[in-house]
Amino acid sequence: MGCGQVIDETTMESVAEEILREILLSLPTRDAARCCCVSRLWCGVVTDPTFRALHARARHVVAGAGTEALLVSEIRDPGKSVEVRVYNINSPKPICRVLGLADGYQRANACNGFLLLASGVKNWPVLVSNPVTSEKLEVPPPPKINFIDDYWHMYGMGFSPAVHEFKLFRFSFPFGSEEDNNHLDVYTLGDGRGWRRHPILFPYAAVNGLHSPPPVFVDGKLYLVVQRHRSPNRILVIDVASEAHCTYRVPYQHTTSQAIAVHASEMHGRLWIAIRDGRELDFWIMPPLGPHLHDQDDDRLPHWELRYNFYIDDMDIHEINKRNQPSTAWFSEGDGMLCYRLGDHLYKYDTNKNKNKA
Repeated sequence: MGCGQVIDETTMESVAEEILREILLSLPTRDAARCCCVSRLWCGVVTDPTFRALHARARHVVAGAGTEALLVSEIRDPGKSVEVRVYNINSPKPICRVLGLADGYQRANACNGFLLLASGVKNWPVLVSNPVTSEKLEVPPPPKINFIDDYWHMYGMGFSPAVHEFKLFRFSFPFGSEEDNNHLDVYTLGDGRGWRRHPILFPYAAVNGLHSPPPVFVDGKLYLVVQRHRSPNRILVIDVASEAHCTYRVPYQHTTSQAIAVHASEMHGRLWIAIRDGRELDFWIMPPLGPHLHDQDDDRLPHWELRYNFYIDDMDIHEINKRNQPSTAWFSEGDGMLCYRLGDHLYKYDTNKNKNKA
């Protein structure tokens, strides 16, 4: 019997990890992200800085075909830190997790795969999180608007492909008022200037409440549903590159009514809004606005395109008309499914086939 080389267990584990690293380097970004939830070994490989650098430079790596609708859930247990889980809506298994968040943090919005997390607690930093690597960047909050600081805030994140810059936006609204004393602060990641107060105020406030629709980033612009006469009937648009902003009204038939809820999302690279007015549910596509916005309230109606119209007939009208009824809307480009959640009802419409309800 010949003498063979004895390979210890540590060497075997090192070889196995090296083979695994080579396999994972060949995966698209989206699939590599999912590997974080397979095992501790796989998570350690994917989150290793060397792996991330090699994977980012790989020419064969692509993000995957089309965009996906993702569900972001928060796990809150007494005495424990907050855990954020990111899911594909078609899979029960999380793609990735964000751990170790203080109890006051909530998701603000998402942009190019990053999560923006903010807290209502004064002087707490804003967090930009990469859920794939679990890295978090802390950004100190901007200064107070005034000495009393009688404002409530929303945060949004956008990306300018022209100059390859990520920017954070803080919206500040006076409590209990729809006056045009609404402020905007801007922070460009990596340029060292800190927060900058936008010189021009915007006229309308967002809807203040637990179920306020968050800002939506689409094709270089940030969109926020705002209200006039206590009805959510305006869309605030911010061009991320120039930081110019303009307010547009929703389709005319909804500006004279008391729409119960308006949600904004993305469909095929364009902004669309879901408007629930009584039992009627409309889905409108906003026309392209062009590269330039004007720092003013533009009350002229864009040529909105009504894409889908539904009638909710299986719920009590009093339940439908509750303004605190939780609702949200999204579009999954992967399977063409248009979804609207109202309370504990989920309505789904297959834009490729037909309507169905889950």
